[in-house]
Amino acid sequence: MKNDINLITQREKPRRTYDKVFLATFFLFGLVFLLALLLIIYSLALKAQAGSLSRSVGEARNRIASMAAVKQKALIVSERLSTARNIISKRNNLETRTSQILALLPDNFNISSIVGEKDVVTVTVGSSDLITFDKLFEVNLNAIARDKNLGLKKIESLGFTRSGSAYELAIGFYFSEAKKN
Repeated sequence: MKNDINLITQREKPRRTYDKVFLATFFLFGLVFLLALLLIIYSLALKAQAGSLSRSVGEARNRIASMAAVKQKALIVSERLSTARNIISKRNNLETRTSQILALLPDNFNISSIVGEKDVVTVTVGSSDLITFDKLFEVNLNAIARDKNLGLKKIESLGFTRSGSAYELAIGFYFSEAKKN
């Protein structure tokens, strides 16, 4: 027997090569198709995440805008509270000064009016006895002028009038600076 007998015809040999090339091409095309499909799916997933991210950014901007409005309201309230504290501290300062001045005035006087401004307290006192005014000028006003706690700059007589049998004196107490409580 012959060992070199070839049972495959020459016609089938190129066909086998053609089949191998076809299978390799089909496999390569399938691999490229699968890779393209995976890339498309990955791209769609990224696009969905980007949409979600842009929604999150929009929501964050809305929250920041609403917080800015809250912050603005808080600043307005804080400013108003600061103004109110300032007014109250000045009012208390004025009340303290007025009460200290009235405590040093003699009891024989009738107090007609008290006017308080930023650095001036004007007190109008009245009495039917001129000796009471003498005592006020010599003793009480000197004591008030020497009191360093009041922070007086000057004491000024603003007017002296007679109405009927009584006399009225308007005294201005000028303060040098705002007194701290």
